[in-house]
This record gives sequence, structure tokens and C-alpha cells, in this order.
Amino acid sequence: MKKYTFGYPSAADIEYVAAHLRQDNRQELTALYGGGHELDVLRSSVKYSDVVGCFYIDGVPAAIYGVRSPGVICSVKCVWLLMTSETLKHRLVVGRYTKRYLRAIVAAYGPMSNKVDAGNEEILRWLRWLGARISEPARCGIYNLPHREFYFDEAILKED
Repeated sequence: MKKYTFGYPSAADIEYVAAHLRQDNRQELTALYGGGHELDVLRSSVKYSDVVGCFYIDGVPAAIYGVRSPGVICSVKCVWLLMTSETLKHRLVVGRYTKRYLRAIVAAYGPMSNKVDAGNEEILRWLRWLGARISEPARCGIYNLPHREFYFDEAILKED
């Protein structure tokens, strides 16, 4: 039986997750910041987030997540999650924990948002399943590509 735990990511955890990102997560970072910056983006996200955590599967970092204060990318608090390809083998568990986390942070901090590459159908499906409201595409990022802003607000607190 797999053991799922949570903690604060170490520098080694950050490096591991950045090196083993899911392809759709890597696509997201490339669309916003350009290719090859995954480690820098993840380090910066951890450093500047108000809330940060790491999800471990059998002691191996599988995802790092957090909440940042509003800035250029987000209109409200910015929620983010970067996962390794290992999470694909544990979709149900990752989905349940993600929904619980989102409900807890929305209850504690209010609405959350971020942007997603408009062509990243896998993540858009995931976000809809999680209960996100998703905007029409607008151009942003280093390549001025179409992105959709997604929102989590108190509506997710009422879902089953």
C-alpha cells in the first residue's frame, strides 16, 4: 500500500519536482516563461508564496503547491500546483487531496485564480473537474499566447 504524506519542500524536493514535471505542467511553464526555466520558476514560486506544501508518495516528492499574493499573473490570490509524472498513477488520490486543499484555502483566504495555456486541454479538464470557473482566452506570457484565467471561489465549498 502506498503512503501519502505532506510536508514543506526541501531544496532537493524542489529540484526533483522540477526535473520530473508532468509534460502538461512543463507546457504551462514554457507558455508563460519560456522553456528551460522550470527550476527557477518553482524556486521563485516557493519563495514568494504565503502557503507552500509538498505531497509525497512513499517519501518521494510528487507535487509542490502553494498560494501567492495577487500580482501580474493573478487578479486575486494565485493558487498553483506543479506535479511529477508519478501523479498520473495516483489520479484519484491526487484529485481528492487537491479538492480538499482547494476548499480549505478558499475557506481561509478567499477566491483564488491563475492562468492556464488555452491549448492545454488536459489541465483544463482537470480544472473543470475541480470546480474552477474558466474565462475566455486572453494573450499573455513571454510568447503572448492565449491563456485562460481560472477561478476558485466559495462555490466550490458547496460542491459534494
